[in-house]
Amino acid sequence: MKRGQIFSIDMMLAIVLVTIVIGSSVYFFTNTEEDFMGYLQMVKTGDDITAILEKDGTIDGLSSIGIKAELNALLPVNYEMRLRINTTAYPEPIIIETESQMKDKSFIASGKRFFVFEHDNAMHTGSIQYEVWPR
Repeated sequence: MKRGQIFSIDMMLAIVLVTIVIGSSVYFFTNTEEDFMGYLQMVKTGDDITAILEKDGTIDGLSSIGIKAELNALLPVNYEMRLRINTTAYPEPIIIETESQMKDKSFIASGKRFFVFEHDNAMHTGSIQYEVWPR
């Protein structure tokens, strides 16, 4: 073989390898991007709902019926949610769930939010832990 032929074969092999590497990188990047954005949307939904419940004063009353009604009004139809509210005003946590149970092997977005409220003329602290999953 002449030197020019070896150089051409070497160049073609390099082009094939670079094409395979770039193609597989693009494939894996686009697939993980779609999953990540859906998961991020669930986290943001849970955080936004807990922020609204805190800001409009629904949490301050600690009424599980009122919180559940507001939760059902705010939650998009394609998600389910569970809230666990711990406060210094009550020793037992308040647990509020939507109607459907979690599916096996589905992604569950979770987070925690802290708040301060007044109850019986005293200031109390609390936390809301939320879990959101697809319906």
